[in-house]
Amino acid sequence: MTDKKKTPDAATAAPRNTVKPRHAPVFAAAAELSPLPFLLVDAKGIILAASRGAQLLVDREKSFAADKNRLAMTAAVKQQSLTRLIEKAIDGKAPDPRSSTLVLKVERSGNAPLALLVSAIPGFSSPPVAVYLHEPSFTARISEPVLCELYDLTPAEARVARMMVNGGAPREIAEQSNTSVHTVRNQIKSVFSKTGAARQAELAILLLGGPAHTR
Repeated sequence: MTDKKKTPDAATAAPRNTVKPRHAPVFAAAAELSPLPFLLVDAKGIILAASRGAQLLVDREKSFAADKNRLAMTAAVKQQSLTRLIEKAIDGKAPDPRSSTLVLKVERSGNAPLALLVSAIPGFSSPPVAVYLHEPSFTARISEPVLCELYDLTPAEARVARMMVNGGAPREIAEQSNTSVHTVRNQIKSVFSKTGAARQAELAILLLGGPAHTR
């Protein structure tokens, strides 16, 4: 009678990926590619990596506790909510990342609320958690040279497109560009024609979702 091959149990099976110190530079580089301010934290909220924008926001906002190594909220109720979201993300019990249950809204005095979107990164036995910070006053960085290459825009048209994505109106763009409103309106028409967008909101969606959106 031949012996049956033993199936490796959980203790002897090959371990899944774990977050190690050597991953930090990779995560940090990835964080800089995110369009939104972005942090990577572990189950305890320890910051593994952060984009420059996220670090500046955390350091500036009074909603966050003064701890450079850990993402923590000053309000106990908000801290409990953040902890629960991180636990849900790691346990894999969280719904689709677009669900409101994965978003923590932080009210701020005199400013629009700050939103934290929490999502686990799969493939790790101790999953790192991605925390995106949505700051309403965040200015999107659009590469004008990339716009010129992608849509055959002139440098002036690319500048107008970038300003439109950030909410600029024709008169405001004209003042900042030191040109006439008539010229700006003609440039806007050209931008719409070359990109295929029909209105400002559509242009913003197109450019923010494309390679010209650098951060």
